Amino acid sequence: MAKTMVRSVTVNYSRTRRAGRSFFSRKVELCEVPSIGGRLVGGVRTIERRWLSARWRAAVFFCAAIALFSMKSARADDDDVPVPLSLEIELLGRVAAQDTNFAKRAASVVRILIVIKQSDTISERDGAQAQYLFSDMPTIGGLPHQQSVVTFTSGRELAEMCRTKNISIVYLMPGLNGDVQSFANALGDMSILTVGSVAAYVREGAVLGFDIVSGKPKLLLRPDIAERQHIVFRADMLALMKKVIP
Repeated sequence: MAKTMVRSVTVNYSRTRRAGRSFFSRKVELCEVPSIGGRLVGGVRTIERRWLSARWRAAVFFCAAIALFSMKSARADDDDVPVPLSLEIELLGRVAAQDTNFAKRAASVVRILIVIKQSDTISERDGAQAQYLFSDMPTIGGLPHQQSVVTFTSGRELAEMCRTKNISIVYLMPGLNGDVQSFANALGDMSILTVGSVAAYVREGAVLGFDIVSGKPKLLLRPDIAERQHIVFRADMLALMKKVIP
C-alpha cells in the first residue's frame, strides 16, 4: 500500500512576562505524519523561539554599538570620545550628586541639555544615544530628570537658554571644539555643571570631563571654572579627580 507524508505547519504567537521583562514567543508546530491506507500515523514536533521586546532589543543594540565605538577609541583623533557614553553617563549620574550645591540648583527636577554640533554625524549620533541612556536612568541624585537635545548656535544663545530654562547640567557632545570656550565665557558665574564628552573640552572651559588614564576611566576637573560656576565637590570626590590647569 502506498505511503505518503502529510506536513502541516501551525504558527502561534504569544506574549509572556518573566522577571519584569516582556518576551514574544513564536511556537511552530511541524507535523510530519505518514499516511498508510488512509490512516494517519505519527506525531508532532514543536519548535519554539523567543525574542526580547522592542525596548530590550534597542538596549542590546546600543550596548553593542557603544562597545564597538570604545574598541575604536585607541585609533580615534582628539575629537572622538575615548570613554564609552554609557560609562560617562553612569559616572555623571553619580558625580553630579556629589556637588554640595546640586539639590539647590536642581530644585525639584534636574534639567539636562545635550548639546550637539549641526551637520556633524558623530555629534548627532552621540546626542541621540546620550538622550536614550539618560532616559533609562531613573533618577540623578535622587531627583527626577528631564533631558533634551539642542543644536549649538552660539555661546551667548546657549547660555541664555540655560538661564531661562533653569538648566542644571549641560552635556557637550563631540564636534564642539572651539565653541566650548565661548560658551564658558558667556556663562560667567552662572551656577551650572558643564560636562564635556571629549577630554579636551575641560581645558577649553568645561567643569567636568572624562579620559582614559592607564587603561582606566578618569574624571577631569577644571577647578577655576568649577569655583566660578559654584560647583563644590566633596573632598572624597575631589581626591578621585585629575585637576586640569590651563
